Amino acid sequence: MKSFIFVMFLSGCLFIGSSCSRQKAFDDYDDQERGLNLQDAFEYDYKKKEIFTSNKLDAKVKFSGIDTLWELDCQKNDELVIAYKTENKTGKFKVLLVKPDQEMELIVENTETGTSTLEIPKGKNYIRIVGSQSEADIEMSYKVGTKTKIIMNKIEENKKYGQGRNALFN
Repeated sequence: MKSFIFVMFLSGCLFIGSSCSRQKAFDDYDDQERGLNLQDAFEYDYKKKEIFTSNKLDAKVKFSGIDTLWELDCQKNDELVIAYKTENKTGKFKVLLVKPDQEMELIVENTETGTSTLEIPKGKNYIRIVGSQSEADIEMSYKVGTKTKIIMNKIEENKKYGQGRNALFN
């Protein structure tokens, strides 16, 4: 009888442990240097895109890590006008602009709605999302000048702390 109770207890523990999210916290969420490092690292439990174009995103994600959405290759100094509506239900979530001079600007964190106008210098600039056990709804759209080339990143199937870049949406 004791062994039966022990087996039932062990089975219950295994069931509870296996039904929890497999997502780990992204330890580098607040690390400025990690935000500047362009190597993406992420783990998605869930991702569903409604819209993903060269200047618009509407998606629901559950993830930890850092992922680059767009690369903006500016031929000259330009202006980025970005509208956003984010709702972060759990964990931590933010959107960053990484500039070629190794400067980083926070566009939005957690749950916010608004529009920002940011100066983007000549060179490669990146719009990135960062999350730590985050479950977020994201709507963003932006405009840049005609001398800025927009490079979208492609989706790949979920890779635990991705080996390559460009893994979120296609």
